[in-house]
Amino acid sequence: MKKISIIFVISLLVVLSFLGFIIYKIVMLQKYKTENISIDNNSIFNEVIDINYNQNNDTIFEEMKYHDYFKDYVNKENSILKIKYNLDGEIESFYSIVKEKQYIYELSINSMSLIDNDKDKSISNFLNKNEIKDDIDLIKYIKENYYLKNSLFTSVDTMKNNYMINTFTQVSLPEFKSITLINSDNIKGYIINNESDIITKEIHLLHNDNQYIITLSGNEITNKLFINNLLETISFN
Repeated sequence: MKKISIIFVISLLVVLSFLGFIIYKIVMLQKYKTENISIDNNSIFNEVIDINYNQNNDTIFEEMKYHDYFKDYVNKENSILKIKYNLDGEIESFYSIVKEKQYIYELSINSMSLIDNDKDKSISNFLNKNEIKDDIDLIKYIKENYYLKNSLFTSVDTMKNNYMINTFTQVSLPEFKSITLINSDNIKGYIINNESDIITKEIHLLHNDNQYIITLSGNEITNKLFINNLLETISFN
């Protein structure tokens, strides 16, 4: 009788442990759940723009040099935008340049301790495992792998990684028509061609841990010829 009781207790503990594990995984699935928002993977890096450096630069922003095609633009008050007006006083085009950390550093645990705690290295390990060294590598990974789905058989670390990649894709990548890769010996980056009523281009130039984001809007500065001419003048100290 005593032997039967021991077997019963052990069996009960095993069942309770299994149920506890299942409940824990269900809770984690809810915690790291993201909506599957559709993106057009085929429009990512389906176009490559070739740039040849011509050293025609005379303006410096931080450590970036570029030719100042925007001399007749004026600063908008309390804004990073510089604007060009037409003769009727209407906005004809505008641009801005900002310096930020590359997105992979926002994903890394050093700057994103939102999941659990700053001792969690799963995201950094994920980036290293997949040889993601910069934002171009990250976007290439997203092109091949998004959407990353969690299940009861997914480890919690992988759930966290999938959550971060999915969230990044949905929040940090805007609604884009396409993403163009820049091919150059002098600079490294990509162009986001936005899908909206107003034509805008976001040029992301990668340098060390940083990205320089140039936003252009207006027909005269969002065409391929202007963008080529601008990119050909860009260099970093």
